[in-house]
Amino acid sequence: MIKKLLIAALVAGLMGIAGLAQPVMACDIVQKADKVNPVVGDTIKVTVTLTRTHFNCTVPMEATQFKFVGLKLISQTAWTKTGANTWQAVLTLKALTAGDASITTTRSCIKPGEHVDKLVIKVK
Repeated sequence: MIKKLLIAALVAGLMGIAGLAQPVMACDIVQKADKVNPVVGDTIKVTVTLTRTHFNCTVPMEATQFKFVGLKLISQTAWTKTGANTWQAVLTLKALTAGDASITTTRSCIKPGEHVDKLVIKVK
């Protein structure tokens, strides 16, 4: 009886551990614009903060990709390390058209995982 209980507890424990195993995103990306309602022609600074979840990541920060809709990239700062696994860059953008403009940031990983973050900016 005790042997059956121990086996049942072991199986339940292993199933619990397996249930906790979730795919890990490649990175956590947060983007923040300095202007809430820019108008066409305005310059917008977007701060991109990236936290690596794979602590021994071999993908360089420069491999981070940006796609712009209704925005033009004027400049980008170098990636600056702001924490143990956190990096930050500031993009200077120009608003080209009225409506929903966006910046999509993609970080692909050689390990399972990819993270895409889209920031929509309403341009007047």
